[in-house]
Amino acid sequence: MRFLFKDCWEKYRIFICYSIFIMIGGTLLHFVYEWSNENSFVAMFSAVNESVWEHLKIFFVPALFFTLFAFYYKGEEYPAYLWCQTKSILTGLVFIVVVYFTYTGITERNCSFIDIGSFYVAAIISGIVSERCMKKSCDRNGQLNKLAGVILLVLWAMFICFTYRLPAFLAKWMPGLFLE
Repeated sequence: MRFLFKDCWEKYRIFICYSIFIMIGGTLLHFVYEWSNENSFVAMFSAVNESVWEHLKIFFVPALFFTLFAFYYKGEEYPAYLWCQTKSILTGLVFIVVVYFTYTGITERNCSFIDIGSFYVAAIISGIVSERCMKKSCDRNGQLNKLAGVILLVLWAMFICFTYRLPAFLAKWMPGLFLE
């Protein structure tokens, strides 16, 4: 039994650490803005309200930081690493949104337990998607990494910009996503 866990850890440690980092980082970022006395710089990284958008940000930020850190250290070993991580981040974000709108559409209520659970499940799914993508990646030259970098930068810019100034048409068009 011990060998099974050791083998699993050796084989999947980067993806396990990735999921755990998102879980811990996102949980902390949920409260950091309040702890900082609503510091506007801290708002770039943490949730400023209870909207779905802000919960997506607290998923995205730790996932992005882990991705950049691991890309710096492991990027040469995995040429498609950035592309696979981008796919995994997008999968986690979409999962959170789909779960939220599905259950609130059915129950017509918010449930913190489901919101928190979907966040943690999204982190696990994100790690699994990343790991499987690495195994199956046909982008051996890392050509998709440039596109992945652009996608991550655009998402980061959107999270920052919409934290400070949400365009009125978005709040009107998708109120459940941006308003608490």
